[in-house]
Amino acid sequence: MRQSPTVEERKWLTDRRWLAVERVLASPKFCQATRISAFLRYVSERTLTGKPEEATEQQVGIHVFGRTPGYNPAEDNIVRSTARQLRERLALYYQEEGREDAIRIVLARGSYLPAFEERTVEPVEAPPAPLPPPPSSRRSWLTAGFAAATLAGAGWATWKPRPETIWDWLTESPKPLLLVPGDSGSVIRQNLTRRSISVADYASGAYQDTAAAAFRPDVLEDLSGRRYTSFADLKFATRLAMLPQMPRERFAVRFARDLHVDDLKGANIILVGAPQGNPWVELFHKDLNFQIHSNEAARTLTFVNRRPRTGETARYEYAATSSDRHAYALLGFGQNLDQSGVVLLVQGTTVAGIEAATEFLFNEESMAPILRQARAGRHFEVLLETKFLNASSVGTAVRAIRLDGG
Repeated sequence: MRQSPTVEERKWLTDRRWLAVERVLASPKFCQATRISAFLRYVSERTLTGKPEEATEQQVGIHVFGRTPGYNPAEDNIVRSTARQLRERLALYYQEEGREDAIRIVLARGSYLPAFEERTVEPVEAPPAPLPPPPSSRRSWLTAGFAAATLAGAGWATWKPRPETIWDWLTESPKPLLLVPGDSGSVIRQNLTRRSISVADYASGAYQDTAAAAFRPDVLEDLSGRRYTSFADLKFATRLAMLPQMPRERFAVRFARDLHVDDLKGANIILVGAPQGNPWVELFHKDLNFQIHSNEAARTLTFVNRRPRTGETARYEYAATSSDRHAYALLGFGQNLDQSGVVLLVQGTTVAGIEAATEFLFNEESMAPILRQARAGRHFEVLLETKFLNASSVGTAVRAIRLDGG
């Protein structure tokens, strides 16, 4: 059994430098930034306890962010990116609410061990010392102080960092983050012509010529010249942009028709929509167990289960002509085209499917167990089934999960 810490071991808890750390962590700029706060708390503790060897990039990744002991920091830069965010947030803190703090915390570039700098102030004449309070009053002050210290200690003992979210996986690297909503004009075109558009024809623009005869010139001009997307995709984009961890300086929205293959390399990508509206998702089908196939003639969209497991079926089909009000959706996470970043696929057989996938994805409780299991390989597929009424999702269930593409 581990013995209680000695007085010497607990001395750093009353150190002025540690109190400065606690003051920063309690500020509005840090109390909601749980990942950055966990980083600052850990490296400050290692500095004040004289254990610099436990504040290397590898050790911080393991003890703060839950990485496995053998993870490669060269491929996973969560520690470096969080250190940069911490420096920026400390600078803002000391410009505003912390400008009068007697001790300032500085995290120099290239180091994860903070330095503590005394703020120099002009000496002022000390006011007369107040008379000591009566004994009974002093006792009440001591009692209140002891209670406060006890509560603070209890808070320290039970504090835990916030679990990682899918958005942490998408934003932890300094790469651009690109959101690509679906092209509803492409969906309309395929519905009217009963012909599917391949990603090759979509990328080259050849699909516009092959179906030109099927449309009046004014309709064709409207479909080709305007950028339509679904309300479900718009809701997704709005919720994503409102997340506090979204990197505003490197977050962009690109319409599917304006995308190029090279955009899917060197960036972290979110593709919303089935191949009908976002043909780019086809480039990632080879890495998925659940692959969506459209049959424009039959007006069906089907998720094909390449390797069914016990309790699963080989096909999950939605038919536009059916009275059955069920739709399906797939959340897929893996590597981008050149393996330098990540991609999140949000596919649905209907608008209601996209809506169900959105609700599931933005629900941290729903996603937490999946992320915990998928953390090592950074790959998952979640197949969802939803009922819908007037194109709105009214109930969603998980039908299958894959963590390894198998």
